[in-house]
Amino acid sequence: MENRFGFKDLVMMALVLAIIVMLGLKMVQDDRHWDSLSAIGTKLDQQTKDITALRRVISQGGVRVGNGAAPSTIGGNDIFRRVHDVRKLPDFAEGDTYISAFSAAPPKLNYLTSHSTYGRVVYCKILEGLAEWDIEKLEMVPHLARSWKWAEDRLSLDVQLRTDVTFSDGEPMTADDLVYTWELKKDPEITDGHDRAYYAPIKSVEKLGEHEVRIHFVKIFYENFMRAMEVPVLPKHFFKKFTKRQIRESPALVMGTGPYRLADPTKYTPGEPVELLRNERYWAVPPPYDRMVYRIIEKESTELVAFRNGELDAFIPTPEQHLQMLKDEPLKSRTQHQVYGHVRTGYYYLDWNEKSKGKDSVYADKRVRQAMTMLLDRQRLCDEIFLGFAEPCDGPFHPMSPQHNPKIKPWAYDPDRGVELLLAAGFKKNAEGRMLKPDGTPFNIDLSYGSGSDLLQKVALFLKDNLARAGISVKLNPLKWAVLLQNMREKNYEASLSGWGGGSVESDIEQMFHTKNIKEGDNRNGYSNPELDRLIEQAHVTLEYDDRLKIWHKCHEILHEDQPYTFMTVSKVRLWLDDRIKNVKRVPVFGLNSVTTWAVPIEWYVPKKLQKRTD
Repeated sequence: MENRFGFKDLVMMALVLAIIVMLGLKMVQDDRHWDSLSAIGTKLDQQTKDITALRRVISQGGVRVGNGAAPSTIGGNDIFRRVHDVRKLPDFAEGDTYISAFSAAPPKLNYLTSHSTYGRVVYCKILEGLAEWDIEKLEMVPHLARSWKWAEDRLSLDVQLRTDVTFSDGEPMTADDLVYTWELKKDPEITDGHDRAYYAPIKSVEKLGEHEVRIHFVKIFYENFMRAMEVPVLPKHFFKKFTKRQIRESPALVMGTGPYRLADPTKYTPGEPVELLRNERYWAVPPPYDRMVYRIIEKESTELVAFRNGELDAFIPTPEQHLQMLKDEPLKSRTQHQVYGHVRTGYYYLDWNEKSKGKDSVYADKRVRQAMTMLLDRQRLCDEIFLGFAEPCDGPFHPMSPQHNPKIKPWAYDPDRGVELLLAAGFKKNAEGRMLKPDGTPFNIDLSYGSGSDLLQKVALFLKDNLARAGISVKLNPLKWAVLLQNMREKNYEASLSGWGGGSVESDIEQMFHTKNIKEGDNRNGYSNPELDRLIEQAHVTLEYDDRLKIWHKCHEILHEDQPYTFMTVSKVRLWLDDRIKNVKRVPVFGLNSVTTWAVPIEWYVPKKLQKRTD
């Protein structure tokens, strides 16, 4: 059959061509629309920056031309003074993305109901308190507060709030927000008992004016000021949209006045990277990075690979990894590293649960706890596992803190004396050398600790080997951090290997060791000593610093004797950073000029020519 191209076919072809042309024109038009929208978005972002800067200048009575924030000095205590100096450096630039990693996902991003260490790293970039720590002066200086004045009886504090602060959604911060914040913090339907116990000294917060409040205290307490001023101000208009149950159960509810924000303050999926965006409405000095991203990488070996590949800007290696990295010249040529101690490193400890099914366990006898400490060669642990980047710990106070009693020295490794103490406490050894409890059953310890850490696994194996020499069997029980923390809160464990971080120049030990915090506080192992309770309470009402230090030294002596924990090690920090990050400096006491769990202004930056994550 003969095929012919007819008029009908010509019409069809013309229609097809017309459709193709129209689609092409539509694509061009869409591209133009997209470019226009992008340009509009850029202009809006710039206008937001300009309006924020203008509002800041007007509120401070100044006239300023050009980009950047006006100074924020309050009575000579400007917490941003160091950042102002950094911004004057010739190569300073805003921009780029800072990426680091968490070894475990925060269970929630909800300040009111979740206080994991990694959660605090996120909160301190989004939320701000009335005052913040100055890392040079080692004191709290004004932040969201302009000024304050104590009552003569020291039972109330009048606080003047700044008038130029907005939350990240643009709503202004007022006294109503601060009053509402404390209503949430005190609500037993929202916050946990240990959190309410910590803030129990604050009786109430009273509104005196649109930007003025009076904070009432239950009694005189040396930490009244710090606990009242450190609490972030939460937006009433935001939280009012949710029921108490929604606030408590939500995986994410975090909005504040800080330099960064979540894209959506109500959304977070544990395990996914946490991405913080620059808050263009920030009232103070703009932060350096456009974004800060925290990836979840549980294994140190995987994190090292990511750092080597340039996928991470920061990495805290294990001691073994650190020494290996020092031999890698190509890696050293494009990175920088620091080894330092600082007062907030905290300490590792072994926690002996003194209760079992409502009754005293074998660890209720302090001779047993002392024995466990003497059976562990902690100096060898520091030398062989931490490779010299740690030292044996002798109590809850960091050696760099004045609270630390210089007369106290760590318990020596003395396995013979340790076995003697166990025998004196009613333990026995059978013919095979197995240690038996007073009831005749084998002394088998179930040791819980966080999974995913090669370092903790090595420490746990080291402890198991040490105790085996005394005839004690140890079952290693690595758990996800969220599960471990839940078990510890519910007191559903025998012994745990864990750590306390985030200490300070002066730390209150009431939460961990006072009898009243056994039920709902952080005294999870049920330790109780009436004399220690009395001394802690005495320290609380002693406002003279030198007199208070003498009391803390006595507390240190008691804890050293009682060994409610086996205080394991105090570590030095090993930090590696991408070399494009500039102005990384050492400071006394706090180690570096950036403290991840405090809301101090960010002094690190990346020069424009070195920025590589600008999209």
